[in-house]
Amino acid sequence: MTRQRTSVALVLAGVALALAACSSASSATPVALSSSANSASAAACQAKGGSWDGMTCEMSTPLQTTDPNGQACAAPDMDSQGYCPGDTPTQQTDPNGQTCASLDSQGYCPGDDPSPTPTMSKQADVVVFKVWGSGEPTIQYGTDSSENNPNDGAGPLGDGNYLPWRATMPYDSGALYYAVSAQLEGSGIIQDSVTEVVTTWCSGSSKPKTETFSLANGSASGGYAIAQAEYTGGDTGNASQAEQDAGC
Repeated sequence: MTRQRTSVALVLAGVALALAACSSASSATPVALSSSANSASAAACQAKGGSWDGMTCEMSTPLQTTDPNGQACAAPDMDSQGYCPGDTPTQQTDPNGQTCASLDSQGYCPGDDPSPTPTMSKQADVVVFKVWGSGEPTIQYGTDSSENNPNDGAGPLGDGNYLPWRATMPYDSGALYYAVSAQLEGSGIIQDSVTEVVTTWCSGSSKPKTETFSLANGSASGGYAIAQAEYTGGDTGNASQAEQDAGC
């Protein structure tokens, strides 16, 4: 009977020792990672958006964000253009060859719209009559509906004009002719001309363009010779040409 009690006591003592050993093993401190292993684990954790505490990787819920199309997704998932996966817009090409996500109302990428085509905002069209040289001639100039006889009171007869001389009148496309006539009074050498001067203003520019078109020329020398410059070609069409040359 005494031997049986001793055997039971020994068995119970062995069980107690085994339980104590298990308890001690389960409460032992985990083995720390080496420096290189710890760095590699930390990098891998951060790449996935987690936080490394030296032993475990704590994953946080990624922040939600919205792309330009209104699609919501996790911020780390957005592509290089700032769009959620599968929501990147298709690139489009405008008439200038520029590519972009979307075209504007004129069919161009933002900032690539062509400049507006300029239009004529104003135009001045005048006919210029000129006489120059030596002498003090009498002068007549104008059109079939408007004839003028300027007089500076010069020359031997007191009805001549000092040179150089110049006069203008508005251009009239319906005029049958434009002419200037200058007659010497005894001596001199003179020339005269009829020109059309057109000044054009285009939209988008404050600087006008002026063009001069020659219509007729004349000359005279000595005595009572007459220098005659006359244009009889009808509407010159120079106003339209000037508008085109101005780029509007």
